[in-house]
Amino acid sequence: MPLGVLILQRAQPDVFRFFFGLFLVFWALYLLVRPHLRVQKYGPIADGIVGLAGGLTGGAIAFPGALPSIWCAITRPNKEAQRGTIQMFILVMQICTLIYLFAKGMVGNEFFADYLKVIPAIVIGTFVGVHLFTKIDEAVFRRIVLILLLVVGVTHSIHAALDFSAYGRHGY
Repeated sequence: MPLGVLILQRAQPDVFRFFFGLFLVFWALYLLVRPHLRVQKYGPIADGIVGLAGGLTGGAIAFPGALPSIWCAITRPNKEAQRGTIQMFILVMQICTLIYLFAKGMVGNEFFADYLKVIPAIVIGTFVGVHLFTKIDEAVFRRIVLILLLVVGVTHSIHAALDFSAYGRHGY
């Protein structure tokens, strides 16, 4: 995560976000076409590499869960294992990132005021998501996750291209 924050501070985060968005688009499409693709042999080193990559994307573009979501879709045996892994990873990453950014002076008090405004949406979304999760099967869960990653990849790429074209040449 600190390396991702360094990318955010020193590099062109829009370029990173653009190519990461394209990566998500292609991987999501590939996994949608190959719904039964599974990686049978993996271990803690592979999980750690994916976690490290998620930390990088979390620090750079505030999106730590994409790579672990793809990884869990092809390695975890069921939707419960996938959700349990991803939820804990994102929770820990978001808390660590927020503490790190706050300690570095990159997050001000206005963040907390803004966060309080979105709590109702977070709570409603959580309850709706938990309810829907119990109603869908494994295949539908996988498709929903991959479609959401596809949509996020497209929107990341489009927004990054627009932001870069508007501000990239002149700086922020």
